[in-house]
Order: sequence, then C-alpha cells, then structure tokens
Amino acid sequence: MPAWRDELSVGPGDARRARPRDIDAMKTKALLGVTAVVELTAAAALLAVPSRVAALLLGTGLDSPAANVVARIAGAALLSIGLTCWLVRNSPEGASRRGQIAALLAYNAAVAVLLVFAAVVEHLHGIGLWPAVALHLGLSAWCGACFRHRRPDREPASNQQLPHSLI
Repeated sequence: MPAWRDELSVGPGDARRARPRDIDAMKTKALLGVTAVVELTAAAALLAVPSRVAALLLGTGLDSPAANVVARIAGAALLSIGLTCWLVRNSPEGASRRGQIAALLAYNAAVAVLLVFAAVVEHLHGIGLWPAVALHLGLSAWCGACFRHRRPDREPASNQQLPHSLI
C-alpha cells in the first residue's frame, strides 16, 4: 500500500501530516470531553433537583424521600463518570483508555435500552425522554466507532517477516 494512503493532510498548505491513529486519538479525546460535559450536567441536576429531572425524563416526579435518595446516588455515579472522562481525556492511548471506552459503550447502550423500556413498557413519557434516548444512542455509536478503530501501537507491516521465534 502506498505510504501516502496512511497520511491525511492537516490543512491546506500545511506540511505536517496526521496519521489515522492521531485522528482516532482526537476523536476519542472529543468523545471523552463531550461525555464529561453531558454527565457532569446530568449529575448536577440529579444532585440538586432529582424529582424535576425525573419529571422531565419520565413525565412524573419522584414521590418518596427514598426515590430522591436513589436519584441523588445516581447523580453521584454520573459525577464520577463525568470527572473520570474529563480527567483522562488528555491521557495517552492505552489499555486503560480502551477499557474506559468499552465501559462507556456499555453504559450508554444500557441507558438507551432502559429509557426505551420505560416508554414502551411502563408508558412513561417526559419531554426529555426521546432526546435522552437519541443522545445515549449517539454516544453509544461514537464509543463503538472509537473502540472499533483502536489499533495496537505497533502493527507489523504486511511486507515485514516475523522473527523466526514466532514462526
């Protein structure tokens, strides 16, 4: 394969080149930044006014102190997800980043499924329900794209021979 196919131009007239791996790293960094902002916002709302968040999502508020406590615990969990994403967004690529993207994929897919279940089976409908489903499906797809495009740091070129110890 020609060497030019592995490189993408950064901009017109720019002599620098970005490898696809660098582009993937930028996409992952953006995913982590967006996820951090989304989850920190949701965390703040759940910690401050959990019943209003439930009403927005599900069309009905929380009717017991226990439900408010559980919603605030969910807010604390979102706070930890948001902080983690924010703090690691600039870290180097590696196994821990790959694990985090896999965990975010599982989380976003589960939230989307649970919200659809709430609408279809439980007949709960708030103004924010379907936008939240769309958001989590979009973040799931983005996680999947980032996760799928991860490559090891060193890939043997197709024309290189393996060491004799590996044959």
